[in-house]
Amino acid sequence: MWRTETISPGSGLAPELEVRADVTIPERNMTVTWTLRRNTDQALPASHTIEIMFNLPPDFPAAALPMCPAF
Repeated sequence: MWRTETISPGSGLAPELEVRADVTIPERNMTVTWTLRRNTDQALPASHTIEIMFNLPPDFPAAALPMCPAF
């Protein structure tokens, strides 16, 4: 399900609009949250950021693998 949400990017900053997708995969007992928002971090040379969060069950086969390093 896609939707837009108004979020607070931080103290003293005006509310911002973000695009959010919530995905449920019942066969794997997992959910994924995907967000797109305007970048407010002056140190990051990007206009927008994308965040993908996985919610995996404890018995998910890949859950024991180490996380990939950040680029």
